[in-house]
Amino acid sequence: MGALGPAVFSTSGDHYPSARQVPQLRDVVGHGTLGLVMPKNRFTRRYQELDFDPNKARDVDWVSGAMIWLRRSALDQVGGFDDDYFMYVEDVDLCWRLGRAGWRVAYEPSGSVIHLGAVSTQRHPYRMIVAHHRSLWRFAVKRWTGVKKILLIPAAIYLSFRALTLIGFKALSLRRMSRPLKK
Repeated sequence: MGALGPAVFSTSGDHYPSARQVPQLRDVVGHGTLGLVMPKNRFTRRYQELDFDPNKARDVDWVSGAMIWLRRSALDQVGGFDDDYFMYVEDVDLCWRLGRAGWRVAYEPSGSVIHLGAVSTQRHPYRMIVAHHRSLWRFAVKRWTGVKKILLIPAAIYLSFRALTLIGFKALSLRRMSRPLKK
């Protein structure tokens, strides 16, 4: 066993999808496109693994860095966390490398933690979106090959345009809300 992750809950008691498989490109794009308007769409369900039983232990591709137990020898073997990640996806990358080195990565719900979530980013939530996209890009460029890698550029352009559009609409709505009412 190289890494073990517990059940993770939000402060409201909702189960956080903290143990997943490495996402497929179609699920990343589908989730990025539909996740906000249709949170239960098939891409988001696969991306966040919403259909798995959170009470059942299982092997996974990665567990959340919100709480992760690591075997020291496994961590040393793969060189630890990659410092090139500022925030987000560093846990996915580490667990991916552990799996490639032959270590098991598992989810164990008999342990649990409460994740406060977004404490580091709550003052600037759009920076979180940018940091998350950068980290996903870094992971995909480093780890994906073949057709997946070729499709990364159009997918990244599309998702970046979509994110900028959403941020622009949000900024406009905030600006309108901050205007004084006319007499």
